[in-house]
Amino acid sequence: MFCGMRLRSKTAEYSNHKIEVVKVKNYLKIFMLVMIITFLAAAAVSAANPQIFIRNQPFKEKVFLQKGDPFVPLEALLKALKFGWSIDENCNVNILPAPGGKETSIKLAPYKLSFQEKVISAEVFTKDNIVFVNLKNFSTALGATYNYNKENNIVDVLFPKTVVPVTFAIPKPVPSPAEKVAAPTASQNSPSGELIVISKPEVSNESSGLGGTRVTANVKNISNYTIENIKLTCAFTLDDGSEAYKDVKIIKLAGGETQKVEFYWTNPSSLMVSVKVKAEYPK
Repeated sequence: MFCGMRLRSKTAEYSNHKIEVVKVKNYLKIFMLVMIITFLAAAAVSAANPQIFIRNQPFKEKVFLQKGDPFVPLEALLKALKFGWSIDENCNVNILPAPGGKETSIKLAPYKLSFQEKVISAEVFTKDNIVFVNLKNFSTALGATYNYNKENNIVDVLFPKTVVPVTFAIPKPVPSPAEKVAAPTASQNSPSGELIVISKPEVSNESSGLGGTRVTANVKNISNYTIENIKLTCAFTLDDGSEAYKDVKIIKLAGGETQKVEFYWTNPSSLMVSVKVKAEYPK
């Protein structure tokens, strides 16, 4: 009887030990499963939130990743790219080459996105009353370069600086000895003493496409040597004499060359304006 009791005691002790081993194994499995889920979640968050730079500036808006492409708020992206926009009665968003200053907030996903009369093929969706757009498709459709560094998870979107009018500081070049000898004086070329002659500007108010006011003028270098860093300024002036907008271009003209230059203002309110084009250049 004593031996039977001792045997049952040993059996119970073995069973308890076996149960403890099974528990430890289960705990290890649960721990490993939790670690794997945590790692995958961290990797997913990292992949869903690439660091984005627009025109070399950090873009600190919400980002969603779908099928490997980041989606960002459309309105914030347009502001970062320094574009304007208008919305028509059909909820179409027309992208403008420069901000107009009176843009309406984009609350609904547009039926159509267009730029310079061309429809932009880029996916959009609305979340929390914010319209998101496929960053890659949209930015490249506007002419930007889209670069993704997979190793650092960084997206760079760069856009040509010539899209938005910019005022440049013009350095005065030092002419070579040959240019000093060959260059005629202004009085030898033009009664007004100017080497750059500008034709009468042609003004057109566009009712289709992007709309706005467009100005073209022929600019001629009447000297026989090349002039660089010619700053052309087109001033759009209202009836009360106030200046509504300035568009600035920088060009280079060879001796005797004529170049047709175009200026543009979005003119969001379709105002009547007068225009004047003037040239500044190193003399």
